[in-house]
Amino acid sequence: METNNRDRRRAGRLACKIPVRVRASGRTLIAQTDDLSRVGALLRIPLAELGLPVNAPLSRVADETTSALGDLAALELHYEILGALVQRMARPVRIGRGGEGQGFVEVGCAFRRVLEDAEVEFLGLPLPPLGEDSQDGDFQDEAEGSEPQRPAVESPLSIVVCAAPGGELVPPFAAQAELMDAYGAHATVSHVSHIPILPDRPGVSGLLNTLANTYGSDPWVVLMRQGHPVWSGTARLQSVELGPRSGRVDLHLQFSRALTVPEQSRLKVG
Repeated sequence: METNNRDRRRAGRLACKIPVRVRASGRTLIAQTDDLSRVGALLRIPLAELGLPVNAPLSRVADETTSALGDLAALELHYEILGALVQRMARPVRIGRGGEGQGFVEVGCAFRRVLEDAEVEFLGLPLPPLGEDSQDGDFQDEAEGSEPQRPAVESPLSIVVCAAPGGELVPPFAAQAELMDAYGAHATVSHVSHIPILPDRPGVSGLLNTLANTYGSDPWVVLMRQGHPVWSGTARLQSVELGPRSGRVDLHLQFSRALTVPEQSRLKVG
């Protein structure tokens, strides 16, 4: 049974840390889950596994993640005890990093097939079952990651992403702000084709690689409401998600500084 959007929304995530062996592109990486559901996992891959130092810029992290994972990887869950008994092919749908000095990259993966009851029992984890009315369907979107919950934006607010100061002269692109607080925003682009510089290869790893190398890890952003700029500054690109079927792009940005109370009031965000 392949997973569809309804399945993924109904699948409960369980915070757990189990070792995972990742095989892709002729390489083997050792990772750990941060959370797991029957349809996907959020992995933490140490930067050392990618041959990178802790202070590596996002562009290098994107390069190495792209090279190591490609568009499809084999995950062996709890391999230290189970070997390859519970194995799933998984597609990376979200790649990102948290704060500075974080020694790992987070990769949200969607399984091509859901975990069956027997496999869940082998893992020894209380993963809840899928919804009773879930159906078979094609592999769909939705990263198995967890982002800080931000309040919804009260009125339409777009985020124009420009190259970092001193960077390349490239066309900006606009994203729709969905959630925002004083520290950052979650914005969406309805389709990856609306980004002017398209990746050379498909998939979220190629997209992150292109964004980080073209616009920089800390691009300049301008918040716009009804065609008028209301705030501008740099924002760190924390993670990127790409819907493999819909082509929708989700960006998670962290402002270089917290918005002041007057700025929050003007932007109508909490």
